[in-house]
Amino acid sequence: MKKLLLSILCLMLANFLFAQDTTKTKKTKTTKTITTTVITTEDEDNPKPTKRVKVAKDEKNTDASDKKNIIKTNLTSFLLSTIHLNYERVLNKNFTLQLGTYYTFFGSNTSGNNSGFSKFRGFGITPEIRLYPAGLAPAGFFIGLSPRFQRWTISDFGNDFGSSSEDTFTLFGTGIIAGGQWLINDMISIEVYGGPSVNAITRVNTYGVSTVGLRFGVTVGYAF
Repeated sequence: MKKLLLSILCLMLANFLFAQDTTKTKKTKTTKTITTTVITTEDEDNPKPTKRVKVAKDEKNTDASDKKNIIKTNLTSFLLSTIHLNYERVLNKNFTLQLGTYYTFFGSNTSGNNSGFSKFRGFGITPEIRLYPAGLAPAGFFIGLSPRFQRWTISDFGNDFGSSSEDTFTLFGTGIIAGGQWLINDMISIEVYGGPSVNAITRVNTYGVSTVGLRFGVTVGYAF
């Protein structure tokens, strides 16, 4: 009888220990599964890494140029015996500043028998501020405000009697222009512009009337 009871107790103890080991194994496996599921759920529900990459891509404007300076010359000025040089500097994606200067020199006959001759020479300074509405400065459509200072001298060399005279003109004015500028290979600039201008003239220290004109041009330059 004692042997039977001892055998039953040993069997119950073995069964209890086996049950405890099985429970631990199940709990461990369950915990693993839950942990794995939680990690998977967090990875799927956490859009931050993707969002950051997307925002960085959206904010980058691939059409904007990284060039901040352009030196250029006005091709149409050569038709008027004028040397014209401009320098444009980018302030930000919408605004630039430009400083232009030119020198004019040419002469012409004043009479049909070639006995008289006029010589025209002068210089001008044209600062300018530009707005690029598309935010791609210095490329794209722009509008600008450009004050201007000019000083001209006209010399008339006489006829058969050797007489001569000389007059000096000083002009203060401003103009509004609009146009477009393109960068070829992000290096060569091509620009077309035009717009009205108003000038107040002084002649030999005497105030003159205001004159309305038109400014236009085609420039080519180097961006860097």
